Amino acid sequence: MDTELPHMSSSGYICIDSKFYITKNQSNASALFVFSDKATSLKESINEWETDDQKTFIQNCEKALDELQVISMEIEKQGRTFALTLTPIAGTTLVISFVSTQHKNEKSVTEIAIEASNLGICEWNIITGHIQLSTLWKIHLGYTPDELTDDYSTFEQLLHPGDKDRISREIKLFFADNQRIFQSEFRLRHKNGNYLWFLSNAICIRNEQNQPERMISASRDISQEKKSDRELDMFKQAVMYSPFPCIITDHEGYITFFNTSFSKKTGWDADEIIGKKPNILKSGLHSPEFYSKIWQTITNGNIWQGELKNKRKNGRHFIEQATIIPLRNKQGIITHFVKIAEDITAFRKLETDLRNVRKTTETSNLYKSNFLSLMSHKIRTPINGIIGFSDLLQHAETDDQQKQRYLNIIQQNSFILMHLIDNMMDAARLDNDQLKIKKESCALSDILSELQQDVARLMEQRGKERVELRFTIPMEPHHNIIFTDPLRLKQVLYILFENALKQTDLGHIEIGYQLFSDRKLQFYVQDTGVGMSEEMQDSIISQIEDPKYKAGSTKNGIGLGLILCRGLVHLLGGQMGIKSKKGEGSIFYFTIPYDKIKIQSKQSIIQKAKKIHFDFSDYTILVAEDVAYNFEYLKNIFAETGAKLIWARDGIDVLNIFNSQKIDLILMDIQLPEINGYEATMQIRKTNKDIPIIAQTAYTQFEDHENCLETGCNAILIKPFKVQDVLLLASKYLKSKS
Repeated sequence: MDTELPHMSSSGYICIDSKFYITKNQSNASALFVFSDKATSLKESINEWETDDQKTFIQNCEKALDELQVISMEIEKQGRTFALTLTPIAGTTLVISFVSTQHKNEKSVTEIAIEASNLGICEWNIITGHIQLSTLWKIHLGYTPDELTDDYSTFEQLLHPGDKDRISREIKLFFADNQRIFQSEFRLRHKNGNYLWFLSNAICIRNEQNQPERMISASRDISQEKKSDRELDMFKQAVMYSPFPCIITDHEGYITFFNTSFSKKTGWDADEIIGKKPNILKSGLHSPEFYSKIWQTITNGNIWQGELKNKRKNGRHFIEQATIIPLRNKQGIITHFVKIAEDITAFRKLETDLRNVRKTTETSNLYKSNFLSLMSHKIRTPINGIIGFSDLLQHAETDDQQKQRYLNIIQQNSFILMHLIDNMMDAARLDNDQLKIKKESCALSDILSELQQDVARLMEQRGKERVELRFTIPMEPHHNIIFTDPLRLKQVLYILFENALKQTDLGHIEIGYQLFSDRKLQFYVQDTGVGMSEEMQDSIISQIEDPKYKAGSTKNGIGLGLILCRGLVHLLGGQMGIKSKKGEGSIFYFTIPYDKIKIQSKQSIIQKAKKIHFDFSDYTILVAEDVAYNFEYLKNIFAETGAKLIWARDGIDVLNIFNSQKIDLILMDIQLPEINGYEATMQIRKTNKDIPIIAQTAYTQFEDHENCLETGCNAILIKPFKVQDVLLLASKYLKSKS
């Protein structure tokens, strides 16, 4: 090699263990350290140093081992200056390398820069295959300087098998293209067997014929950066598809990120939001002092929580329960703010209506207080899980298993909150006589089959491994097909099961039905939980039987779930009751009309759904969706099916694309700009009655679903939807090869 690399030009190194015993030394190390037959301790080898130098050196060695930190220092000995680098390996070995010069100022700028950059340097003689690796290059991989041979085969042996062909191709192309600067990422095997990611920047030295002769590279360990990128991507997806609107701003309040729910809720698009401040949502219903107090709170590093009365793009007002969290960097400086919110407009409207109806009575005040307390507790419980574990993902040092668990908890709490909101909306519609029952022919076996999968999943999420789940049906022959509302029947059983699960930690929960009479079926949910006293049982029975009783009327009254069950059972044409004994458990039961339909039906076999591979490679699907992230989600759902997806951003796009290309299936968002999904569907049906159209909507009311079907949609997907739900529904209209 013609020239030496700057930090490789000095005398030597030694290795010590955590107890400061010398485990290895290079012959040149005697220029700085004194060795004898008895001198196996590092402390004995520095007796000739100045006392202050000895003390500082020992302290730095201890700090490097304890904090796994590379430390640089200088020592004066016999008129010479020694520049030392203390590099820990796995917290058990310390490599002490040094450079000696006559004067401190003789160290070159290059040496100082390389030492400060913590880069591993490698020089490769392309003609001979010889490689000179710096001490730091080897230390990065857990090796002492003399443990690796200086040959290109060393690099090839350490290179990850999955990177070898790629790196070989990249180097060949680099040489052939007459380029001078080379950059690549690859994995190298650490001494402990793990692979680390490195970013290498190299310069090529060519001869007069422009043939490559040497490459000099500087490599940096980027394993932690790669890991952080993966973790950030998981967290971003969890936030992106959360049902809660979320925005992130920089430290000055300019929006840098928003999720799908925020765009859907406010009506603003990406190009209208990014770079703007959240004051685009201002409704004029808060004073300037209100916003100043919020800004003062969060810029002081505190979390703000409260209600905001904001305005959508279309001018409509909405109320949200918001939490604003300041984010800090490693230096403790605030760099961003995160706002997570939940739309509580319907909840506040319900509260206002109840207050207006009963504002002159004492009952009204008591009702409001207890109902708000109940709902606040129920809403804040899952929100606390979402915000808390989101904060842990951002700040706590956790392994991959913990991160996955935190993401699962965030997702579970999101669905719990969505389930709670659905129940609140149903209860509100019951109160206003707006909840409709849709009766149809359905199989009892199918209802129980679907219910078993739902409650089994709930038991797993709640960690109720010691509770046995039982399903019981009558032994005597009976009609399996009846005329009722299967969705509402299953909803009642699910709520009763959820209540039973809260009270039962050991024993069993049984769900079943029996022939109450020739005209009635009696369903029940029985548990072996804590049960209740006769006094409490009488109180609950009186509340269930009182049609005027509402959740929160009394402090210890029945909750929203039982109120909803009572109303649904009444709409189904039945009655509800309870039997319980303290310490032995409870049974909640209800009747519905036994409207028999004489159709032969096979019993459903309850089993776990198997994963199905769908092949839609011969089909083109038109996705009508005005929110980019929603389209991205659907695009990823169909990615493995081979289907071709075409994106229509508004109703006019839908009609233009449909009239100009062959389309096999349309996923139609109902709330589209220009022309909404209803109108676009009706226009298509004027010329084509056969193409399947699946509505995708966040509307949950029965009337909205009826509108979708009446305008010409074949089926409905309710947001947020799951991957398997989308694929299974699409497969009904597209003939999959698998």
